[in-house]
Amino acid sequence: MIGRRQLLALVGAIAFVWPLAVRAQQPMIPVIGFLDLGSERSVQPVIAAFRSGLAELGYNEGENIRVLYRFANERAERLSSLTIELVTLGATIIVTSSTTAIQAVHAAAPNVPIVSRVAPIQL
Repeated sequence: MIGRRQLLALVGAIAFVWPLAVRAQQPMIPVIGFLDLGSERSVQPVIAAFRSGLAELGYNEGENIRVLYRFANERAERLSSLTIELVTLGATIIVTSSTTAIQAVHAAAPNVPIVSRVAPIQL
């Protein structure tokens, strides 16, 4: 027969382990780092197009994908630290565009894949 102390210990152990088990069963949501040399305001049209493209592929922020945005505000020296911040926060891929940003990402996180976006050409 189980005693009162053993029962309390068992209930305590279940209460401790249950959230861990539930978390372990939830699927991992992919995390994308979006890094730009410009300011957040100057890149809003690009962000809108990026979100639209993700949605067309079935990805919706906050539902089945997470995007972390970082902006260097025209200060190239910030790109490396912003890259490290994105990777530390879980970004497994980084989207960026300028050659300067690509080089900074590659130097700061050489094992993280880089996706370079290309602005449409106006003819």
